[in-house]
Amino acid sequence: MRLYKKHPKPLQQDPSPKLVEFVNSINIPRLPIADVACGYGRNGAYFASKNYPVIFIDIDKDCLNFISKGKNVSNTGDIPTERIKCLNIDLTEEWPLPENSLSGIICTHFYYPAIINQWLESIAKNGFFYFETIEARLSNESILPCENEIRKELEYEFDILHYSERIVKNTNQRQKKVFCRAFAVKK
Repeated sequence: MRLYKKHPKPLQQDPSPKLVEFVNSINIPRLPIADVACGYGRNGAYFASKNYPVIFIDIDKDCLNFISKGKNVSNTGDIPTERIKCLNIDLTEEWPLPENSLSGIICTHFYYPAIINQWLESIAKNGFFYFETIEARLSNESILPCENEIRKELEYEFDILHYSERIVKNTNQRQKKVFCRAFAVKK
């Protein structure tokens, strides 16, 4: 299944402000952090610039090539390339990381429900999960989660520190589709 739509490189490589706010409130284990469907790597670069090992995963080879050079990936400048790994993977077909191998997963603007359980299994105890969908509009409701869907995935194995949803207006679906932002820590 191909969900990918190529996007231009952003003008700035600032990480998600909410991600930064949330992770600064917890202690993160020193295992690798996966930036899933990373695009040009702005969120993972934040962690790489703080000397965390980061695995950047995307289907776009151009994005990964940009990241692998380490130049201007972070809003603070270059990132250390010895601490990063780039994986060119179609996430609708495979998930390569084993259970309890990550200290966190960052996923912004990508949603594929068939693989979320595998992602969550890859997070070690005290590791985090940050999830943020694209903005909720009627035109993109097919690639958004249903109301409370992500909460239900997290509620048994994670402490949910932040969870917000905004419903798509005038949806034709039986189940309401939402913009969702979640931050949780594995128990």
